[in-house]
Amino acid sequence: MAKILITRDHYEDEYAEIDDALISKLHWDHVSGGISRSANFYSLYGYIPYSKAMEILASSCSGQHDFGWNSAKICIPKIINSKEPYLQTYQKLKEIAGPQPKSISALRHPEGQPPCTRKIMEILSGVPFIIRKDLKTELKKCGFHPDTIRNSLNRLKKQNRIVMEGNSQSPYQKIHLPSQN
Repeated sequence: MAKILITRDHYEDEYAEIDDALISKLHWDHVSGGISRSANFYSLYGYIPYSKAMEILASSCSGQHDFGWNSAKICIPKIINSKEPYLQTYQKLKEIAGPQPKSISALRHPEGQPPCTRKIMEILSGVPFIIRKDLKTELKKCGFHPDTIRNSLNRLKKQNRIVMEGNSQSPYQKIHLPSQN
């Protein structure tokens, strides 16, 4: 039996090592087990016996599994399994699961446009500031999905690449590059 690292969901920091033979129903998904957290990308998932999940991932088990309480959905993240001794096992499990679907972001990406974060930076580089409502309108005209716009703005803010002044719920929020007022 080969070992692999698992977690309950792609955002978790709690990992556990498990024999790959204990994993069943391998598949790609963007919704985690337990609290059903969604992501814009697909990760490798499977199921392990509920008793094993409680033993090795107890702090992240919510008790909502498989309707029969027999198994718990687990995530097999690429990032923590990308080096040996786990890489070969991860590659094998990936093959069993089949081709990975395109990310939700990629499916929502308008043809011929740069990534939404880059487009936002392009727009902001040409103006001292922009009002959130106007930026959103311009990006929607380019074909970007509202979720993609919101996620891109949040990512840029978190990376300190943009400044947002005012309430984030307000369409009149002022957005600009950090070096500008």
